[in-house]
Amino acid sequence: RTIEKPPKYNERGLIEAQFFDIQTKLRANNQRPYLPPEGRMLNDVEKAWQQLESSEHAREIALREETSRQERLQQLAEKFERKALLRETYVKDMDRVLDERFFVVKDSASVQA
Repeated sequence: RTIEKPPKYNERGLIEAQFFDIQTKLRANNQRPYLPPEGRMLNDVEKAWQQLESSEHAREIALREETSRQERLQQLAEKFERKALLRETYVKDMDRVLDERFFVVKDSASVQA
């Protein structure tokens, strides 16, 4: 967009200037005005340019929204990872505590026997 659009914008301006220059010279020479082929008139170029800008704007909005969505997903994934690590640590600690209790109870039973 930043590479192709500026030269095309300049080209558009040159086309308009040349068209008006041709029309002025034809009028000065009392000749019939030049009528570009269908789809090549200045208003057609203007409509196409407006459509381009509208499409670019819509694309930019869509990209911003998608970037925002991706960032939220990344934050949720990081939050999930933190919680998962916390839960895993808790489960390991509880497993170790239960193993120690079982060992203490088993050990004291063998001592009394």
